Amino acid sequence: MNKVILSGNIARINKRDRCTYFTIAVYDKYSENHTEFIDVTAFRENKRFFDNNFEVGKTIEITGKLKKERYNEVIKTEVICEEINFIGRKGSSKNNIDDLLDDIA
Repeated sequence: MNKVILSGNIARINKRDRCTYFTIAVYDKYSENHTEFIDVTAFRENKRFFDNNFEVGKTIEITGKLKKERYNEVIKTEVICEEINFIGRKGSSKNNIDDLLDDIA
């Protein structure tokens, strides 16, 4: 099974005709001050939904699959988006998942 679930803040967006590329900053709460930047690609309905509802800095949760590509001697790993979800409340200025979890507790 190839399934990835990520949540984090949108760090960068690159909209194209057929797809949208974006990067999610994912905070690792077990490593002190460590953030991973994960590249994601959205196609079709996911592209339209993302383009109409998200911008840099917003918190997002995505489900997808890992894909590796090799260009010359460079290996790139990305996530192909299969589902996108909002995190947080509409109009909320909170973009940190830990703050949102504290609200629930």
